[in-house]
Amino acid sequence: MLFFRYTRWRGDAGRIPARRLRNIGDLQRITLARRRAGPSRVPGDIWTGERTITKRILVVDDDLLVCSAIRSWLEERGYSVFVADGGEAGLNALDGSAFDLMIVDIFMPHMRGFESVRVFHQRAPTVPLIAISGYVFAEQRTPAPDFLSMALELGATRCLRKPFTPNTLLTVIDMCLQETEAQKVKIVGG
Repeated sequence: MLFFRYTRWRGDAGRIPARRLRNIGDLQRITLARRRAGPSRVPGDIWTGERTITKRILVVDDDLLVCSAIRSWLEERGYSVFVADGGEAGLNALDGSAFDLMIVDIFMPHMRGFESVRVFHQRAPTVPLIAISGYVFAEQRTPAPDFLSMALELGATRCLRKPFTPNTLLTVIDMCLQETEAQKVKIVGG
């Protein structure tokens, strides 16, 4: 029998038979109940004493397979993920909502090279930006420029070369969010 795990507060060791779920909405209600039940152990959530705040992450990449993989990895860890399929859609999302972290592809259509990193950093300078790139030169005779270090100079907090593993991405996200929280505490504490 297939089971979905949720919280410890149920008497049956936190399991509910899949056949009892009428539709995906039931699973979403269970997830919401889990988040309201008490202090969360999910890394994407922060317990404030009254409610759980889920970290919001903007993923901007023109490759839909990369976007869907990142979305599934992050949602599995409890993050709220918004996916934009290009630079313009990402900028519109950034103008319309607040995010705790951005994951932005360096090279996208309709944006010239590093323009994506520079523009996203200018629009939200306090939001950590993880630049990702899988760009490879067709000709390997000359040494390729280090795009990821250039992205750091333009405002990226961290950089990842595609392909990367879920653990690598989650580690980098955790480091960025911890650094941001430490800076907020430092500013508030004096």
